[in-house]
Amino acid sequence: MTDEQKQSRRICLQARQELTLLPLSLMLSTVGAAWDNAKKYIEAGHYGGKGSPAHMAAITGDTVGDPSKDTAGPAINPMRKVLSLMALLLVPFL
Repeated sequence: MTDEQKQSRRICLQARQELTLLPLSLMLSTVGAAWDNAKKYIEAGHYGGKGSPAHMAAITGDTVGDPSKDTAGPAINPMRKVLSLMALLLVPFL
């Protein structure tokens, strides 16, 4: 494999990671915040307020959304950087 082909392969691997992980991190952060805000909106008295079936569903959504918003979304950014570094280091051995 020539140096030009190796460089091309590195760029392709890095681009693939960026194109998949960036939308995933944005989705996790946005969805988690949306579920949290939906629960707060219902607790403010909309859709029956506290104790309503909508509130019970919002609590379930908030339980799922909190890990997404608080941990999964922000944790993807350093993971993306580590994967990019690994791709650059490991491609010459492929």
